[in-house]
Parts: sequence; structure tokens; C-alpha cells
Amino acid sequence: MVCHLHDLIESIDQNKILCIEPINDEEFDEITRKFKNVASQAICFDMGEVDEMPNIAPVYEMVKEPFPTCWFEFNFTHTDGTQIILGMLVVVRDEVQITSFRRKHKQWCIRGVIILDSLSSWENFGLFPPVDVVGEELKQHKIVLSTFLSALNCKNVKRVEHKPEPKLQKSRRKRGKLPLFSHWSLELAIPGTSNNNSKSNGTKSSPRVHLRRGHPRQYTPGNWTWVQPCMVGTGKGIVTKDYVAKFEGSEE
Repeated sequence: MVCHLHDLIESIDQNKILCIEPINDEEFDEITRKFKNVASQAICFDMGEVDEMPNIAPVYEMVKEPFPTCWFEFNFTHTDGTQIILGMLVVVRDEVQITSFRRKHKQWCIRGVIILDSLSSWENFGLFPPVDVVGEELKQHKIVLSTFLSALNCKNVKRVEHKPEPKLQKSRRKRGKLPLFSHWSLELAIPGTSNNNSKSNGTKSSPRVHLRRGHPRQYTPGNWTWVQPCMVGTGKGIVTKDYVAKFEGSEE
């Protein structure tokens, strides 16, 4: 696992970052200026492979920032086989601003900005630029982030810090490069199996045996936990289900 925020900061400092056409030079300068003012303060989270994320709908009551300034990144494989890294700098002040970046073939590109009153808002937010194709891409980024934050705020999910090797940090300093950021990932504390998984749901007609996918559950007001996938049902027959999480990105 490697956090790529330092790589993005260096690209901006060296004027090696691109942006999509609707963003003009003045808007580009404003986005990069705000980014440089706060990026070094960000707490970094690695969301891993987006295709491996559980196919769940975000629980917006649970979606809140872990720190005022955060960097979230994930990756996926493009249709042409290229590995894509997507990163979001989330800054929470009087309003929430999410600046989205994409790295393809080691080239960073600004994708756009999402502005909203609160991360828990699921429908009232602004997109810049408001172009249809890019707007849909930014909405997908917001959904992935909201899903991750839903899991992050479950009680049985532990944050694990990954620190760069001291020798590597020392080597980078000697070469005049920025130090690497430590970053965080999540570990799920899997509960033991329970006989409740095979009980009926209490209806007159017992459901057929089926796979219940993993999902967050609120067990007391404001306290959530992650419920593991399990087989449930006692009726005759079996129902099979497949869940695949896919990221629908746009072309450059």
C-alpha cells in the first residue's frame, strides 16, 4: 500500500498536472492554490480496489468526516487494462469541499469539485464543472466515498495506520523530495457465528435459504456495527445472489 498524495503535491509544484477542458486557467489556479494550502495537513486513507468494495448503499446518517482535512484514494482497472488511481481531498470548514483527482499513466488530472453543506447530504450538492459526463463521474466518486465513510463509522471497524519505512523517508529527504505520508486502512473485526443466522424471520411463511449480504446496522441510537454476510432462511428451496461493485468512470 502506498499513499499517492505526495506524488500529486509534487506534480502540482512542478506544473505537471492537467485539468479537463471546461475548467479555465483562472479556475485551475484557484483549485490548485486551495489544494496546496491544506494538502500537507490531510490525514490519508486508502480505500483499496473499488471493485472489491461491498455493493451496499451508503447509510448517510453515518457519513461524516473523521478529520477536518482528509485524503481518500482508491483504484480500479480501466477498460483498456490501465490501473487508475482516484483521489479526493475532503476539506470541512463552513462548507464541505471535495476536490477530485485522477492518475492515469502516472499523469494527474483535476476532475472537478463537489461542494455541499454536509457529507451526510445525499441530494443537495453542487458540482463543478457541471458538464454532464464529468458531473456523473463526480457523483460516482461521492457515492464511493459515502460508502467507505459508512463502513469507517461502524464500531467493529478498526483504523490501521501504515507508516513509511524510516530509511525511505531519510533517502527522500537527502534527494530533496517530500516525505511520504502515512495512511490508514480499515480492518473489520469479524464476529463469531450465531445460531440466529438460521432462524426464521418471524413471518408465517419461512423464506427460502438465501445469502444476506453484509450491511451496517444501528443497534443503539448513533451506534452502528457491520453485519457479516450470512446464510439465512428455513423454508424449502434456495435463492442465489451475486453482488458486483463496479466503477463507471468516464474517458479523459
